Order: sequence, then C-alpha cells, then structure tokens
Amino acid sequence: KRYEPSTKKGSISQTPEGSFYDLMSNAGEVLAKCGMERPDMNTVSEYLEEGPSFVFLFHPALGPLWSVISQKIRGGRLGHKS
Repeated sequence: KRYEPSTKKGSISQTPEGSFYDLMSNAGEVLAKCGMERPDMNTVSEYLEEGPSFVFLFHPALGPLWSVISQKIRGGRLGHKS
C-alpha cells in the first residue's frame, strides 16, 4: 500500500513512508535524551512533501535497544537535512 500525498483521508500508518517516519521520530527522542542537538521533526504532511528533517541510521553494533544506543552517544549536533 502506498500513501498518495493528495489523498486527504489516507494514513501513512503501515506504509514504508510511515515506518521510516516512526523510525526517525524514535531516533529524535533518543538523540534528545543523549543531549544531541537536532532539527525538529517535520509534520507528516511536511515529511511527505519535503522528506525527513534529518536521518539517523546506526550500525547494529551500537546495540539492539534504543536505551543501549543512548548510553553510547553523548552530545553533538545534527544539521537540518543531514
């Protein structure tokens, strides 16, 4: 199922776009917990039109859980669209 941005009643839940949005939202929370500066998350409509405000993907060696990953990251800054 693909969400079409022109569809008013659609939901991005359970779509590839929605899954990546959720992943970046969770990553943003972890980065904030670590004291890392990062851009604010876009709204869903902004995300669909412009893409994510930042991308944070990590190597699996950092850990399987967000709580473990947050112990290994301290401070720093992500710029807009980085």
